[in-house]
Amino acid sequence: MEEHLPTRVQRYLRGELPAEEQVALEALLKRSPEAREELALSRRLHQDIREEYSPHPRPATPPRPVRNHLAIPSPSTVGPLGSRVFWLSFIGLGIVLMLSSVYFWSRSIDRTASVDAAYLEPLEMDLPFMVDPAEEGPLNRAIQAYRVADYKSATSGFNQYLQSHRDINARLYLSVAQLMVGQNEAALSNLKVVLGQSKGSVRAASQWYLALAELQTGQQIEARLLLKNLRADDVYGIRAQELLAELDRDL
Repeated sequence: MEEHLPTRVQRYLRGELPAEEQVALEALLKRSPEAREELALSRRLHQDIREEYSPHPRPATPPRPVRNHLAIPSPSTVGPLGSRVFWLSFIGLGIVLMLSSVYFWSRSIDRTASVDAAYLEPLEMDLPFMVDPAEEGPLNRAIQAYRVADYKSATSGFNQYLQSHRDINARLYLSVAQLMVGQNEAALSNLKVVLGQSKGSVRAASQWYLALAELQTGQQIEARLLLKNLRADDVYGIRAQELLAELDRDL
């Protein structure tokens, strides 16, 4: 029995020993520490085997996901009701942003229209021109068209004339005509030339209309600087103060 103790202990634990051998092994266990140690070792081994090959192993704990607070949840993960709320909120936010854009765009259009209506008036044809009334040149045609408010024809005539002449007065009236027909960028460019080369009443007029052209092209900061630099006792300076006050009310 001593020689086959491990085998007998394993059969004992599996319940395979005959009754008389089981009695004999239990008597041995009572008097032999080595037999008891073998039994304890075999029991631990059997316990480990049962846990390893159990048909219902304990499920492993899945790793805890890291939440991304910046990510937009997928509608498929929030359930039917959550999905509906998610999409309604998303659509509602889009509508709010669209209406806000339309509102501010309409305000900018209205502001430009109010400036046009109140202040964008043609310059009076009172500057001297050295023109022969009987001459049928482009300058004469441009002046006549300007005087009858045909600013499109006036623009064409002044442009043709300025291709072969350096006339600061003609360029000023060309710029105003361009403003009147909505050619704001072209007027802006010409008015900067006039402002840099003129003085006196021509300079004041060019500064005033340049400020209007800046407003028409969305350059309000530059327009404000031009308006503030106009002389307060000048006719354009008085109108500049009125326009500045109106722009402040629109903010």
